[in-house]
Amino acid sequence: MTEKTIDILHIADLHLSGSEKEYSLEVLSEIISRADGSRCILMSGDIFDSFRDVALLKNEFREITGKFPGEIIYIPGNHESLGIKKNESLDAFDFGKVRFSSRIPFDFFTLDFNGIEIEFLTIPHQKDCSSYRQWSLPPKKAPFRIALCHGNISELIEYTGPGDEEGAESIDSELFHFHGCDYAALGHIHSHRTASYRECTLAYPGSARVWRKGENGEHGMYRIKIDAALSSFFEPIQNAGQYHKAVLPVLFECESTDLPGDWERFQKNDFVEIELQGLVEDEKKVPQLEERIRNQLKKKVRKLEIDRNKILPFPGISEVSIVKQFLKEWESRRPDDASQYEIWYRSRQIALAEIKEILEKRS
Repeated sequence: MTEKTIDILHIADLHLSGSEKEYSLEVLSEIISRADGSRCILMSGDIFDSFRDVALLKNEFREITGKFPGEIIYIPGNHESLGIKKNESLDAFDFGKVRFSSRIPFDFFTLDFNGIEIEFLTIPHQKDCSSYRQWSLPPKKAPFRIALCHGNISELIEYTGPGDEEGAESIDSELFHFHGCDYAALGHIHSHRTASYRECTLAYPGSARVWRKGENGEHGMYRIKIDAALSSFFEPIQNAGQYHKAVLPVLFECESTDLPGDWERFQKNDFVEIELQGLVEDEKKVPQLEERIRNQLKKKVRKLEIDRNKILPFPGISEVSIVKQFLKEWESRRPDDASQYEIWYRSRQIALAEIKEILEKRS
């Protein structure tokens, strides 16, 4: 890094939580330690999971962030106000050296980093930003202008169902072009992605940790480099862990068949969901199988959920003639490549379920 290069970290959606205090603070600690050599950290909302979590963890947050010698700019997202009462305010909390920018509809200031000035436009979570053309901002004087914003940007999101994170209004990408921004440090969407809108980079770093099931892939932050130009790239956070969903075939007697390598990929901060699938002679044996799985994984991963909704009871299935014929043929097609086992077992589940349905219709 040259003397005139500015290094900035951009994070969002950490969701510090009292229910997962040790884990979520461990992720924050890694972020601060990874900021060594950086001049600024941008926190684009939902750093806490609720207003009660702010009250519970503000001291630890202040202590950890206080170790960073540079600037920290933090805007609230929609979660910081969850559960807030009428006479309460986020601005009453002491966040230490962190610049908590909660002014609605925006705030604007300039910081000097080693002779390079950067203008910051902070836009906390709010119901409506449609008046942005009437906002009174000074003309751009610094070489770079960065916006922090928490909400939905249409160019970077697509609706994929009711599991999507809700609670933020749609924001027009033209806002960032209209106000001369070079980089929009966004928060709210839990998977990392970037896009360009005219001359502005729009960037969601995604959730800085695994907050809920279904958050696949790496969790991390963007590192922004500013010298003659501005560039950014994604960096994973190791202590964030990952979300894994593993399908575990269950045989007639409630015995499971582990797929090769499945357990070895899990790490200590992972959130693992095990989906049990299969037809069984006696469903009352399933809890014993669940207990064996929990004993195998409880010390290996941070969080474990077991879904048994796709276990179907079928008393006497092992004695049905057509089932015996199918299983003989199925076993003869065992793949040589272990990586194909999951597909092979899946074919067994599908075929047996169809046989069960046909037999039930005949009875």
